[in-house]
Formats: sequence, C-alpha cells, structure tokens
Amino acid sequence: MSEPAKLKGMRQATGREIELGHREVKMLRPICDVCAPNTKRVAPGWEKNCPHHPYIGTKTETVTERVYEDGPDGTRVVTGSTSTTTERPWPNFVQIATTLRINSGQGVEKARAKGYILPTELVDDAFPDGIAPFCEMSNCFVQEGLKEYPTGTFCRAVEAAHVYEDERGVTIEFYDQGRRRDQVADAISRVGAGR
Repeated sequence: MSEPAKLKGMRQATGREIELGHREVKMLRPICDVCAPNTKRVAPGWEKNCPHHPYIGTKTETVTERVYEDGPDGTRVVTGSTSTTTERPWPNFVQIATTLRINSGQGVEKARAKGYILPTELVDDAFPDGIAPFCEMSNCFVQEGLKEYPTGTFCRAVEAAHVYEDERGVTIEFYDQGRRRDQVADAISRVGAGR
C-alpha cells in the first residue's frame, strides 16, 4: 500500500481566519443524484450500497500552456497560449466544527450518523489509498508538516493556541496588540510544541 493522496492547490488559513477560527475536522459528505436525490428522505446507510462513488465529485481544472518561438536574437519569445479544461475527481469536502458552541461539540458524531467519513477512510478508484489527513483549523487544508497538539492536529502552533483559547472561552484582546501577543504566547506555551 502506498501513501495516501496529498491534494494540490489546497489553501492555508491566514490572518483573521486563524484569529477568529475554531477547530473543524475535514470530512467527506456522501452525495448521489441517483441513489439519494434528496438526502433528507433517504434511509440511513444508503451510501454503503451506492455504486456511484458518493464521496467523490468532480472539479474543473484549466491548464494554460504558453506557446514559444525563437526570436531573431536567439531568445525564446512567448507568442501565445493554449488552455485545456478537464474534469478531475474531487472529494466532497465539508468542515465539521468540534467547538462546544456549535452542535454542543457533537458535530463529528452527528455527521457520521449521516454517512460522512474522514478522508483517511475513503476507499475509491480515484483515491485507492485514501486521502492524507488535513490541518484541523477552520479553512486550513494543509496536509504537510502536521503535528498533534492537545487541541487537535494542526500545521502551526499558533492554530493550536487559538483553538485552545476558543475551547476555554478566552476573551481575545483586540485593541492592545502587545497584550494580544502575550495572550497568544501564553496559549502556545500551554499547547506545547506538538508531536
């Protein structure tokens, strides 16, 4: 068995997204227009018998290639470009909040009851070895350099620190940036270096 897939073009949370974010586990939602056109009216577990790859949709990707020609002085000159649009398999991602103030912290359990799975649990022709885990900060889809902290799995200690503050209801200082830096440094020291 080879390594789980690491997807290209995934984004990393920045600035205020981290400051105001919380922990969100990335999961895959089952979707099928044939077997479950209305997921609210279908029996639980329908996705287990669906032959249509319910966790995989498609993503349109446009690739632009430059056309070069040799110039009179021997250098290469761009003379145009060609674009190709293709559809490629893409997971049906959703982010499930784990904070107590949203679904009483039971979001992942509720999602599992609706057939959602973790990317690492995916078994599909498009991703035969599943998909590597993601950072658990909201809107952060980094798959490289992840570390486990007491508050979850993140790509940076500052994310783990903000989740620590969120879980403990820390009042975030917005006006005194020196005090805010001290708050973040304290939270980082409390979550440790990760492993």
